[in-house]
Amino acid sequence: MKLKTLSLIFLLVPAAALANHKTIPAQLREAKTVSIVCNGELCSKSIQSAAVEALWKWGRYSVAQSDKDADLVLSFEIGATQYGPTEYQPVWGNGSMGQLATGKVPTVQQVTKRWTLAILDSHQAAHPKLLDIIQRYSEDDAFATYDLIRRLMKDVGKKH
Repeated sequence: MKLKTLSLIFLLVPAAALANHKTIPAQLREAKTVSIVCNGELCSKSIQSAAVEALWKWGRYSVAQSDKDADLVLSFEIGATQYGPTEYQPVWGNGSMGQLATGKVPTVQQVTKRWTLAILDSHQAAHPKLLDIIQRYSEDDAFATYDLIRRLMKDVGKKH
């Protein structure tokens, strides 16, 4: 009985692992160069330098000067600032007749932006999307840029 159970477990584990595996388009594996844009235009200096540094550390792609010279386009799409609910901290004080009064004081309002890193095929006229990575960030633009490229690295893999 134990042998049948163990055999069944070993047969199911590889199937579960394959079900969670992302299929990476061949263009991402074969590409050598990328260009970087933000919302369809040139990126700010902080985003551009964070992207170049992250790509340099990764070592898989080099940065081309234009879309025409690149195999892929890394297109950062940065949404508008969103203000989330304010977090409150409880405050305790003396109420009437020696009882404790409770109140809440706002401490932090969550501020985020929705970031999308869309990887586009530069060699096709319509620049179709090959992969999207979407995340909300409250940190600065350089952190968000670096983290999205780190997530891309996990999906695509290390060097060639």
